[in-house]
Formats: sequence, C-alpha cells, structure tokens
Amino acid sequence: MENQPNQFLKLVIPDQGNKAQNFGLVKEEYNHMVLKMIEGDDTIFEHIFLTHFEECRKYISAKFAIDYDESYDVTMDTLLEFRTKLIQGKLSYGNLKYLFTRMASNNFVDAISLKNKMKHLLIADDINETDHEGHFDLLHKSWATLGESDKTLLTQVYYEDTSLKDIAASSQMNDATLRKKKQRAIETLRKAFFGLYNH
Repeated sequence: MENQPNQFLKLVIPDQGNKAQNFGLVKEEYNHMVLKMIEGDDTIFEHIFLTHFEECRKYISAKFAIDYDESYDVTMDTLLEFRTKLIQGKLSYGNLKYLFTRMASNNFVDAISLKNKMKHLLIADDINETDHEGHFDLLHKSWATLGESDKTLLTQVYYEDTSLKDIAASSQMNDATLRKKKQRAIETLRKAFFGLYNH
C-alpha cells in the first residue's frame, strides 16, 4: 500500500542524545517525566513540550509553507500523539526533538492525503473498487462505523475546510475537546479501514 499512515512509522531513535536534542532534558529527567506521566501527572511534560511548541510550529509552517492555524493544528495533534506514545513506552531517549518534528511532518502529509480522500468520499455518489486502487470503497465502509457527531466534525474539518477554532466558536465544546474528539474519530476511521484492508 502506498503512503502508509504514520502509525507504521518506525520509531527508531539513537540510544545517545544530548539535552539540546531532547527538549532540554537529560536521560534521568526524561525517565522521571515519563514515570510521572504514567502516574497521571503531566505537569513536567506540559512545561517542557509547550515551551518548545512554538519552535516546532514555526518549523512545520516554514517547511510546508502553511499558515499559523494549520501549523498549530498539526503541531498540537502531534503533541497529543507524542504524549500517548511516551506513556505507552514506544519512545526512547535519544533525539526526541528530531522525532517530534518528523512525526509532525508525517502527520501533515497524512492529513493532506486523508483530506483528499475524505473530499472524494463525501462528494461521490457511487464509489467502487476501481476508484483510486479500491481504497475509497474501504474508506466508505469505514466511514459507516463512525457516530453522527464524528462524521459531522470530520466533514467540517476535511471537506468544508473549517478550522477547529471556528467550529469551537459555534459549538459548546472548546478547542482542546474538539481536537481530542477529532483525533479519536480519525483513529476509529483508520482502525476500521485497515481492519478491512488487511482481510
């Protein structure tokens, strides 16, 4: 399958790294942060990574020539994904800053690919196996597994090009809640898609 999503990204990091490469953390501090996160305390994580958030956002914005809102969304989504992988023990101390920006870059590329597929899905009257290597038929079936509120949110984001900030302004949910809801909906869609694709 072409352009595999970032859940297949090989998370290989060098064993050695310095503080500059690891958001100002030495290995002992990193291990302490992860332990506190597993215990449910994100205080250190939030301080360290949000301190470097703007630097990462500017990197993504410059690399892909995208505006503030789009680069903010990509960076924040990556931050949430990064947090999950840290707690799950899928990341190791080494060059965390490089990995974070690499994940953000992959997330942006994946988002563009998903956006194009979503647009096709939402406007097509008849989707069959010959459309774009048959992937859209699977995406159509996967779409049916989502709840109505998730369908509405993804439609607004990927088809109507509405920012999360604008959606939050017209709803009773704040930006952070919507971001998590969008991430869960995408993961549900991807899980359903690859469940069908691998059968």
